[in-house]
Amino acid sequence: MTTPPLPQDVIDAIASGHRIEAIKRLREAARIDLKTAHDAVEAWVEGRPLPSLPEMSVSPAVLPRAAASVLPEDVRDALSSGNKIEAIKRLREATGLGLKEAKDLMEAHEAGVPVSMQAASKPATAPMPTVVSGRGGAGRGMLIAVVVAVALAAWWWFGR
Repeated sequence: MTTPPLPQDVIDAIASGHRIEAIKRLREAARIDLKTAHDAVEAWVEGRPLPSLPEMSVSPAVLPRAAASVLPEDVRDALSSGNKIEAIKRLREATGLGLKEAKDLMEAHEAGVPVSMQAASKPATAPMPTVVSGRGGAGRGMLIAVVVAVALAAWWWFGR
């Protein structure tokens, strides 16, 4: 299964590190909800297959070009000269990846799957915390008000 490419302006925003802008642009281009756009951008960054998206007018040539743009220059040079072993060696030196991971990354690149150096590098960053919005203190305040009212009524009724 080939990964459907994203619009070039979305890829450019991802490559420049502006994920929120990339999500906004993808939502506008594909007319999709926030979660789907977020999942698509994250999948692209991590090199996973994209979730199903509506058809967008994007050139199929965008995918390999965008994937190549995130590989280190010396790795791209070795690949362009046809030396895959040297490219894997240079990628391992640059990222600290093991042999299997570097080989898999090169094969993914050759297959046209988006390659992310962030997903490839060994030091993992902590995920961003999830903000959960809810009713806040409104429910708790109502409960306290009811308890106080019952206590006052009991005091008034039994306190006579």
